[in-house]
Amino acid sequence: MSATGELREARGIADVLETVEARHLLESAHAAGGSLSTEEIALALDELDLDAGQLDDFYHALEELQIDVVNPAD
Repeated sequence: MSATGELREARGIADVLETVEARHLLESAHAAGGSLSTEEIALALDELDLDAGQLDDFYHALEELQIDVVNPAD
């Protein structure tokens, strides 16, 4: 990937992380001791209509922020 492509990708995920939905998720994660459920993420990001690449980038950003993604207990 070119430097321009990497910059565009970084800007795209930065834009996603700055949305109200993403900020609420990050606040919830910090309040919950650094974790989010897959259900919380799906509900919050559903409105953003992200493509597969953006979702991957979002999950990677969560990993970099040391936020664990957990499955809710059934």
